Amino acid sequence: MTRNRWFWIVLTSLSASFFLPFTIATMGKAENAPWGIGSCSLTPTLYPHDNFRGFPLPLQVSVRNLGRQWGDWASSLCVPQGWKMIVYEHDSFRGRSLEVTGPDYWSDLKRNRPHGMNWGDKISSVRIFKLVDGQWQPTLVVR
Repeated sequence: MTRNRWFWIVLTSLSASFFLPFTIATMGKAENAPWGIGSCSLTPTLYPHDNFRGFPLPLQVSVRNLGRQWGDWASSLCVPQGWKMIVYEHDSFRGRSLEVTGPDYWSDLKRNRPHGMNWGDKISSVRIFKLVDGQWQPTLVVR
């Protein structure tokens, strides 16, 4: 059974602020099966626990600062076909980075050590790109 929880992100442009609702689905057993479940089949997604467990954070926009609630907590991630995610160890897209182009996933960012680094609980900002007409297009940046 899937339950939805609604969260609001404040998007700020040069002249106006507005709210963008997005849903975070509480999923059942997602262990070792990122494709075809919940948000993972639609958008790049971060998970607070290894093996795609916990409340997922599906991302369709880049986030400059994941903040206290979401920063430094991701332990697994997946990126579907047509998307690219670059995660950074510090806010404002600073520090070491890990680029993941879909379809790809990391079920345990600590133990699997992508690119030789323990990424478990170290992601503070994220850039998201969408493949459009064969070109990687950056998404809106929030926060």
